[in-house]
Amino acid sequence: MRTPPAIHFKDIEQVFPGKSGAPIHALHALDFRIERHEFVSVLGPSGCGKSTLLRLLSGLMLPSDGQVEVFGSPIKGPRDDVGIVFQRPTLLP
Repeated sequence: MRTPPAIHFKDIEQVFPGKSGAPIHALHALDFRIERHEFVSVLGPSGCGKSTLLRLLSGLMLPSDGQVEVFGSPIKGPRDDVGIVFQRPTLLP
């Protein structure tokens, strides 16, 4: 039996409402696996979806469509085994 991947983004769609009301498709038909012991970097320009991927992986947001799995278990909400440092400070003064 095959071991599930460490992370699996399954046909992910992420849509946000734009200022004009038109939808913004941040991620479209994203499907990839990260196997155990792999090292992966996500590179791209501002606004391409890197932070969205991390928020999906941490369970801070759920995808508009598709599913994210960690070791074969679907992410259904915030995880206590993932830490994120946001781009902008979020601490109180």
